[in-house]
Amino acid sequence: MPLQICCETVTTLDYSHCSLEQVPKEIFTFEKTLEELYLDANQIEELPKQLFNCQSLHKLSLPDNDLTTLPASIANLINLRELDVSKNVVEEGISGCESLQDLLLSSNSLQQLPESIGLYFQLICVLKCL
Repeated sequence: MPLQICCETVTTLDYSHCSLEQVPKEIFTFEKTLEELYLDANQIEELPKQLFNCQSLHKLSLPDNDLTTLPASIANLINLRELDVSKNVVEEGISGCESLQDLLLSSNSLQQLPESIGLYFQLICVLKCL
């Protein structure tokens, strides 16, 4: 049974370890209610623009994928408090996301912390970035 038929309000989705190459489109059915999204350990290389319309999202977990960049439109996730992009190949840091409290960037291709990191007054943890 398709996910959108069985549930009207979904707040958490976990697609970890599913061998996905892209973010499943059915996620966007719940863009108004989705608060936590887990896409750990897949082969996702790129984040679709529609993902950044999920205004209720406060936790986005993407470790162990094949991401190379974090698009500037990630700043549209105004309620995002936790972001895990560890174990990817991200070369540049993040910008925007003023509500961010936890940022995990370990095991990426970052050479230094992004200059914008000082703008995150709410940021509590930046773990093993370099």
